[in-house]
Amino acid sequence: MMSNEAKSLCKGCDEQFITSNEQIERILAKPSMQNPETIVPDHIYNERLAKCKDCAHLWQKETCLLCGCFVRISAKFKSKSCPDIKNKQWDALTST
Repeated sequence: MMSNEAKSLCKGCDEQFITSNEQIERILAKPSMQNPETIVPDHIYNERLAKCKDCAHLWQKETCLLCGCFVRISAKFKSKSCPDIKNKQWDALTST
């Protein structure tokens, strides 16, 4: 069960909306998550995740507290960027 403090940290999270690691892995394994036209190369993906790993806005190693996204999913997309206006973690990374 999630504490009241944890609920207040997550944008609209409720126990019914908790996503498991297995669910995230299933999403990442979908063919659409392998499309090089929309997905960053693995080295960029890994760099993005490394930047997020030490971020103060990362909650439970999965969720960005600024935008509510699952970081391991958002970090895959070329069209996504770090939502931290003051410290855009992904801006220095290229998409090639």
